[in-house]
Amino acid sequence: MKKIFSVVFLITLYLASSAMSIDDVLERVEKNMVRTNATYLSTMKIFSEDGDRSMQMKMYVKDEKNVLVEVIESSEGGKSRFLKKNDAMWLFIPSAGRSVLIKGHMLKEGFMGSNFSYEDISENRKLRDIYEITLEEDSLYYILTMKAKTDDAPYKLKKSYVMKDAFLPKKEEIYSSSNRLLKEFIIEDYKEMNGINVPTRILMNDLLQKENYTEMTYDKIDLTTKIPDSYFTKAYLER
Repeated sequence: MKKIFSVVFLITLYLASSAMSIDDVLERVEKNMVRTNATYLSTMKIFSEDGDRSMQMKMYVKDEKNVLVEVIESSEGGKSRFLKKNDAMWLFIPSAGRSVLIKGHMLKEGFMGSNFSYEDISENRKLRDIYEITLEEDSLYYILTMKAKTDDAPYKLKKSYVMKDAFLPKKEEIYSSSNRLLKEFIIEDYKEMNGINVPTRILMNDLLQKENYTEMTYDKIDLTTKIPDSYFTKAYLER
């Protein structure tokens, strides 16, 4: 009987000691999701009742305050550039030859008509900086419930199902301030690079319009090249 008790005690002690805290989970997730000096070549496909569109983009991420996105080719022929600099966001349309400041409710609108908002595309802050977070878990996922603690948080409420083997969100449920489920963000595939897990195919589903969703595929990823500071200026945006 004492042996059985000892075994049970040791198992309980092991499980307690191996349990991850919310800080442990966030540190692992942010290591995989928050980028510095990263360059991407990606393809975005937009599926809707109005027809399907696609575009190819280059994205340069220096840190949380410096992000440049270039639409270099699209099925509709248009090109554009998008710059996040500190807390300001700018859209440059070459055909018009001018930049437009994106602010307020415009940040919530679909990036180039997709299901990703301008905030989704450029957000690179640590989760704990913008959300109050609680942690639950089941056999497969760490479940993070995130409530906005800053006025500029992309969403008031979202729930993230973090894969225990990869420390990436398999799915994020995005809610309105009235707790209505609006969108789902899903990581369909990822790969290991330089000791971190990097998403390579993601989906954003509009749950209010069932036929609408956007797919983003990362065709090339570079996590090693230092990006010049000059890329993150209005002069470079409007060149």
